[in-house]
Amino acid sequence: DLTDEAVEWLDAAIGVAADGSRSFPPVLGTGGNEGRLDYTNNFMSRLASLLIAPDKKLPARELLGNCLLGQPTKGLQSFSAGQYDPGRAGGANQGPGVAHETPVNPWDLIFTLEGAVAWASGLYRRQGVSYRSILCSPFTVYPTSVGYGSASEGDEARAELWTPLWHRPVQYPELRALLREGRASVHGRAARNGLEFAEAACSLGTDRGIKRFVRYNLLKRRGDSFVAVPTGTFEREYRSEADLIREMRSFLERYSRLFPAKDGSRRQIEAAMMNVLAGKDGASIRDIMAALGRRLRRVGMTTENRLPAQELPARLWLEACEFARCVEVRIAAALASLFTRDVGSMADHLSRGHNRFAWEGTTLPARLLSVLQRRLQIGIAEETEVNPLRGRCEIHAGDATLFIEGSVDDDLIEELTFAFVTLKWGEFEGMDKPIAAEVSPIHAVLKLLFLPGRIDVDGEGKRLTGDARVLSLLRAGDIAAACDIAVHRLRVAGLRPLRVNYSGGENAERLAGSLLIPVWPRALLTAGIRHEKENEAYA
Repeated sequence: DLTDEAVEWLDAAIGVAADGSRSFPPVLGTGGNEGRLDYTNNFMSRLASLLIAPDKKLPARELLGNCLLGQPTKGLQSFSAGQYDPGRAGGANQGPGVAHETPVNPWDLIFTLEGAVAWASGLYRRQGVSYRSILCSPFTVYPTSVGYGSASEGDEARAELWTPLWHRPVQYPELRALLREGRASVHGRAARNGLEFAEAACSLGTDRGIKRFVRYNLLKRRGDSFVAVPTGTFEREYRSEADLIREMRSFLERYSRLFPAKDGSRRQIEAAMMNVLAGKDGASIRDIMAALGRRLRRVGMTTENRLPAQELPARLWLEACEFARCVEVRIAAALASLFTRDVGSMADHLSRGHNRFAWEGTTLPARLLSVLQRRLQIGIAEETEVNPLRGRCEIHAGDATLFIEGSVDDDLIEELTFAFVTLKWGEFEGMDKPIAAEVSPIHAVLKLLFLPGRIDVDGEGKRLTGDARVLSLLRAGDIAAACDIAVHRLRVAGLRPLRVNYSGGENAERLAGSLLIPVWPRALLTAGIRHEKENEAYA
């Protein structure tokens, strides 16, 4: 007959479900083994040398002080440490030219295995057939290969262990009870992978009393051996970002065909989410949306798949992306919100699978100009009454000035534009319009021709339409001629454009692309029109 202690060890090393299937808690390798290393033999050898048949040359008390209190000792031994001590396993330099083993404290291995028994034993029998494979161990989930410096798509990992830390005394029975009930919940179910566990830790879905978690990934290193690599510390505290990340995970699952699990761009999105949940310096929701945009750009430009649209709450995501502080966010939001009933939305122009695809050109301004010309062509064909350039998110025209000057990140604007087409613009009610810069008079007189509404002059509504000649001249770099046409058109309409020098100082390509950006009309009238009569208004 086996003793209770032996049964407890077997229960910790091997899990047998109600249907007879077996599983091995990762904390004890594969049934108490790690390759050729047998934990039980290693454990008993260390125990015998310290307590059962103590070696007189081995300073057991000194080694114990070193293990528990960090006291100095000269009694360290050379033996295989396995996955529990990755910093010492494999030799000092873990490569050619170093023959000796790195010394290890035998008490470390003894206490580690004693704790491993408390960690793993008993849980699997209670969970029964509902828990499979690595999930038979507390605070253990499937690996997510993001969130640490050496992470790569080709990482082989056995599991992730999230070890809890707390700041109050605890007795062994209480500790065992905590471990046996160890779980993290997301949406009322157990977390399955590292990203879900991080979300649970940041949304109060973990057991009480825990202050933080140390994340360990059991990664294949040193040939075919696995080592427990510490990959971050997560505070157990509420983060509002966790709610948005939960929405993003659901979005990725709904469109899993566009975001395959093994795709590198999917990993970029998950890495950005993990960095936010970990509270890393500089990590932000904007990084998540930029990574999402890079993936959607790849989908739209290289496949026939339509881009998902109208999925995420616009205001929440824009606020999280710091709409008020980031000009790139504002410009991308304005572009992504373009919609006219008969001409369609911005998403139509970003997907090769749509017959209105227009995202063509070698630079961002060239691509914006291509979309602008395409929308005007469709508007003429559909006989729309106004320019089909209305955006649900209009921004201050000073942001367009920054775009024209080139003082913005074009790559970020493009990435966020692709990401923001997934926002629910139909429910959007607008954002505050921070003034970022002065409005360029040149942009003002040109943009007035490309507004989606009417301008009231002396009580009479004037409808101005975009002029293809202006775009052709800007494409050719002739700003002065383009502005002459615009000034003439505005005067014919009864407006009084300012007498300024329109002949130079601007980048013609960027000026042309800026005409697609939906802006607040009042700022254009203030910057480009004389106001001897204060009766001009925009409808």
